[in-house]
Amino acid sequence: MVSAQTTSSNLLVTPSQEISAADVVNALQMYGLDSHSTKVVTNAVYEPTPRGCFGQSEGSIRKLVSIVQNNAAFYHSVETLATISAMLAPGASLVLVDKSKAGGETMCRNLLLAGMTDAALSDTAASTTVTAKKPDWSVGAKFSISKKAKPSPAGPTAAQTKSPAVTSWKLAMDQDDDLIDEDDLLDEDDLSAPKAKVDDCEVGAGGQKKACKNCTCGRAEGKM
Repeated sequence: MVSAQTTSSNLLVTPSQEISAADVVNALQMYGLDSHSTKVVTNAVYEPTPRGCFGQSEGSIRKLVSIVQNNAAFYHSVETLATISAMLAPGASLVLVDKSKAGGETMCRNLLLAGMTDAALSDTAASTTVTAKKPDWSVGAKFSISKKAKPSPAGPTAAQTKSPAVTSWKLAMDQDDDLIDEDDLLDEDDLSAPKAKVDDCEVGAGGQKKACKNCTCGRAEGKM
């Protein structure tokens, strides 16, 4: 196991007590690790501590590969991955290898919960591998927002820059083409006063009116 104070740009870690030279060479080639800048840590302690995991300083790792034989969900828990993420430089890569091929989906979910991005799962006959990336920005990153330039004197007037909704509403209120005068709905008969019927019948015996000659009120026809 390498010294806890060792720092490097690449790190290959495993909780196993040993790792064969063939596995190291294969990992270097498969995951694009530079042999001159990669440190190998065996019997690694994955529990988060105030000093982080594996004794590495914050933001010092460009690529980290973790290889476990079994119980990947325990070694790659959300808490542990969040601590590992703090050791990674912005934009750094993280590779999790599970030899038991049992925790791929769990590792993907834990990576996202730990703040990593672009989690991708792949399977081979020998292992399950999940790769992810730390965001390019760091905690507390800032950026400025440029102010919109003021319009030049020759620019649009205040009336021209009114909200389209307000302008449309004003135009709709100004247009009388769609308005109908209720008096236009009445015809001449509606406007003329009703004529009272003229009762020109004579009074007969008993004081009752009887139809007269040339009756026009309708009594002769029994309508009154």
